[in-house]
Amino acid sequence: MFSAVNGQKAVAFPKGRGVCLFCGNDVIAKCGNQKVWHWAHSIKQTCDPWWENETQWHRDWKAHWNEQFQEVVHFDSLTGEKHIADVKNREGFVLEFQNSPLNDGELISRERFYGDMAWVVNAANFVSNIQFGAMLPNPELPESLDMCVRPVQNSPQSFIFHRISENEPGATMVEVYGSHRIQNFIDETHVGHRLFAWKKPRTVWFRSARPVFFDFGGDVIWRLRKFNSHSAYCLEAVSKAHFIGCYGGAAEA
Repeated sequence: MFSAVNGQKAVAFPKGRGVCLFCGNDVIAKCGNQKVWHWAHSIKQTCDPWWENETQWHRDWKAHWNEQFQEVVHFDSLTGEKHIADVKNREGFVLEFQNSPLNDGELISRERFYGDMAWVVNAANFVSNIQFGAMLPNPELPESLDMCVRPVQNSPQSFIFHRISENEPGATMVEVYGSHRIQNFIDETHVGHRLFAWKKPRTVWFRSARPVFFDFGGDVIWRLRKFNSHSAYCLEAVSKAHFIGCYGGAAEA
């Protein structure tokens, strides 16, 4: 989105010429009607192998941060390695907006390199494969921390659980309860966590060591997390405006 023009960070403009902020080579503005306006190297090349072709979805997300925090070159002084972070805020926290699939090697490499970071994934690409399931109680409450929760196959709006405190460590037989037994507790304490079923899941995200948020569109994004350390994965509703504000952006781009 940006290059250096007369020493200043600038967006693409018709017939524009600039210098790549990453590698220092010449770039020219591409301002057609088919793709979002962008800078391209004069000689066809990709200077950062982690960079993916940007969509309007990327641009809309990055626009919530001041230009100085967008497309920031992150440099490792020990190894000399550098990459372009989508957003790197004032505190040095990195946000990566990911549209295309990742493999495990790419995931691990990026998380090790950036350290303090979070992923925002364009879930519009697989929203039709996600089915939201049962509501869950607030996972921070003592009663919830004592529960080992599992979904019920063919009954997405309910779940089963057992209480850890009722069983010896390593027990092979436990008493299992249906979620209907605690429906009032669920209704009174629910703060946005839900079980889900995912057909043809992109399993790499379950192996992430950093926070992962799915963007299905709208005013809410969903964090992928375990209900607790004993339980199944769930999705936690997070206000998009709250998320943006927590990381130094402005909800109104």
